[in-house]
Amino acid sequence: MQPISKIVEMAFVEITKIGNFDIVEGNKPIGGVYDGPMSVIPEKMTEYVNKCGYGCCFVFSAYMMNILNRYGIKNYMVGTVEDNGIRASVMYEEDGEFYIANPVEDIEYFTNHNIKSEDRESYYEKNTANMIVDGKVHNDSHFTLKEFEKRYGKICVIGSMNNTDENTLADAMNTSMSRVIMPSEKANYDVKKLIKKD
Repeated sequence: MQPISKIVEMAFVEITKIGNFDIVEGNKPIGGVYDGPMSVIPEKMTEYVNKCGYGCCFVFSAYMMNILNRYGIKNYMVGTVEDNGIRASVMYEEDGEFYIANPVEDIEYFTNHNIKSEDRESYYEKNTANMIVDGKVHNDSHFTLKEFEKRYGKICVIGSMNNTDENTLADAMNTSMSRVIMPSEKANYDVKKLIKKD
């Protein structure tokens, strides 16, 4: 099997090449998933994006989780608080360390600059998620928890959304902001223990 980071990058670029950021359209499919099991959300969000191309951070993160689930990569949706709500991203483990992928950042850039899907691949270094803009390279698929917390603030775990996750999104959202994993001095959960429990 390929290294986890390579699969993550492949999934990340797949999503950022087809997705268009739209907060109104992106929230349309979410209302219908609050009361069902979270295990169905990644597939539903994937179908939605493939049908219309639109989404928000939650939709694109769930789409990415769907791909990682297919490869057997354990992952969690995490949230950080923003002025207009919660930013959803994807946390995964590789070699005992935890990282966060944030596909909506690149998707927002492409959408805001009217860059067509077929032109987006040229923004990435070959076979990586290293995006080059104005001669600067960044990779939004591989933040450490500390890097992500420094940029976006307190990180909380929303849930795994794997095929055994029978929690509802409504329940997860009610408890998720208490499941703090970073900053470490405020963490209520040790992320390694949280993942071993699952």
